[in-house]
Amino acid sequence: MRDHPVMLGRAHAVLVLFALVTVGCSAIGDRGEDSARGLSGGDPVAAVLRAAYTTISDRYVDPIDPAALVLSGLNGLSAIDPAVHVVAHGAAIEIEINGTVAARMAMPEPDDVRGWSDLSATSIAVVREASPLVATTPQDRILDVVLAQSIASLDRFSRYATANEAVGHRARRQGYGGVGIRFRQDGGHVVVTDVMDDSPAARADVRVGDRITHIDGADLNGETAHRVALRLRGPVGSRLRLTMARDGLSTVLQFELERMHLITPTVRLRDDDGILYVAVSGFNQDTARSLALALGSGLADYSRGVVLDLRGNPGGLLHQSILVADLFLAGGRIVMTQGRHPDSRQLYLADDHDAVAGAPMVVVLDGGSASAAEIVAAALKDRGRAVVLGTSSYGKGTVQTVAPLPNDGELVLTWSRLISPSGRIIGTDGVIPTLCTSGIEKPSRGDPQQVLRNATRRPPIPAEASPRDCPAEHHAKDTDLRVARAVLADPGLYRRFVVPVAGAAAVAEMTLPVERPVGTP
Repeated sequence: MRDHPVMLGRAHAVLVLFALVTVGCSAIGDRGEDSARGLSGGDPVAAVLRAAYTTISDRYVDPIDPAALVLSGLNGLSAIDPAVHVVAHGAAIEIEINGTVAARMAMPEPDDVRGWSDLSATSIAVVREASPLVATTPQDRILDVVLAQSIASLDRFSRYATANEAVGHRARRQGYGGVGIRFRQDGGHVVVTDVMDDSPAARADVRVGDRITHIDGADLNGETAHRVALRLRGPVGSRLRLTMARDGLSTVLQFELERMHLITPTVRLRDDDGILYVAVSGFNQDTARSLALALGSGLADYSRGVVLDLRGNPGGLLHQSILVADLFLAGGRIVMTQGRHPDSRQLYLADDHDAVAGAPMVVVLDGGSASAAEIVAAALKDRGRAVVLGTSSYGKGTVQTVAPLPNDGELVLTWSRLISPSGRIIGTDGVIPTLCTSGIEKPSRGDPQQVLRNATRRPPIPAEASPRDCPAEHHAKDTDLRVARAVLADPGLYRRFVVPVAGAAAVAEMTLPVERPVGTP
């Protein structure tokens, strides 16, 4: 089993051994004993629960109580049948159906994760026999409610993804086999809204506004957006046939396309009179590579500065945020991570090359900037490499690791916390800009020039400030970008808002493993 760090940390191999153990169970009647025998014979539910609870115990950022985790999960069955209740009673747990005890089981030792996992599987088997509602519920749905309820007791960023959900998550992180079409549903029609550059659809001249009526002969009328997306995706190299209608044409169009590996673009660049605007919408496995190629192409003009727009960026892969920050730093700290598992404690350092040769930078944040976006912003702010303007960020500040399960679902677990180069924990406060633009987009702020003057006259926000000093907002307009341009145009103003934190670049002696970026994947 391999874990895939999403917010922080590296990919680490994890071996989980699946071996069934006997769970002590005394039942009213013999249901519990039969269930225990079924478990010992091999149960896919037991395998998933064993993997899930072992992974949580091993990797979650804080110590966990297996009993509380399992009991919370079992009581999630009440979402299927409200008559089901699982309670601790002395040294045993009791399963009640409509107030009647269906089974009583001895509790494992408090730290016996395997024992508690198998008790959970046995309890589910008992409930399936005693509750008609649970008995007729698909196994995947049962696992969904149990694991979702267990993980809900951890933190708001940890979650369980079903097998179907995990497919979409992996596609966003790693790419997928597709033809490069985005669409929306409009009055029963599947309408193309975007065609990815250099994709099979683009090469075949599929156009925005085209309506997809059939995929491989299957009529899309009445299909959900999810089902349409699944039909468009498939193994790399496989083929599909699109039947489409286009305004102005009386005949239908037929396209034979071969799926290729696609990664959603996350980087957009434009330069304007020597200022390079870089908008990063997320951090997937191609983000740093595509940005590095654009910066190194010789075509981008950043002679007057760089604006890195991270507004609305929800984050993504750890190593990509490290590589993006490293593009703009010449040595020193990027971020440190701290968790309970030894592998979660890492110090990340930049190499000695700044891809834009020290050009002045402005980073733009808002309340939708989270996770990996906060890593980049905090590193460039603390190191005095960029003016950070906008509003306080979302405030995620933790690392999630993704662990696959035997049912093809995934656990997304918080496994470490982020520490900026200055030593500040990036917790719920997020990253607070030095130039605050909260409230700047309100109509009452006046004409654009007055808005600009008001923003740049604000004093720099001190390092010890809280989000109350610059409340998080969602900014979609160009006002922040105009402020960024004004800062880059005025060297005195720029120096005023670049506030490096003393010691942020230093690499103190410490026991943490040190990681340096070695290039883009």
